[in-house]
Amino acid sequence: MKGQKMKPEELSQKLQYQTQKEVDELQTILNKLNGMSLVLSKAMKNGVVVDKKAYNDFAQKYNDLVKAVDFDLKRAKLRQAKTFDLEK
Repeated sequence: MKGQKMKPEELSQKLQYQTQKEVDELQTILNKLNGMSLVLSKAMKNGVVVDKKAYNDFAQKYNDLVKAVDFDLKRAKLRQAKTFDLEK
């Protein structure tokens, strides 16, 4: 299909698919990160983690990562909404 122009309907469907895929992937990542957070919290409460400084350093980096993924997810959802609005 290279070199050929896409019909507006095809382009719209492709954009919808891409934005939905991006939203789904980011949501999956965020869900996995949240699951990991629960495991780490339980480990800390049960005394499995003994080096609190290392845990706190990791927790800070983890929180930064979650914020970044959450921000990317919000942007992807905005792009998805704009794509749907273009169709109307």
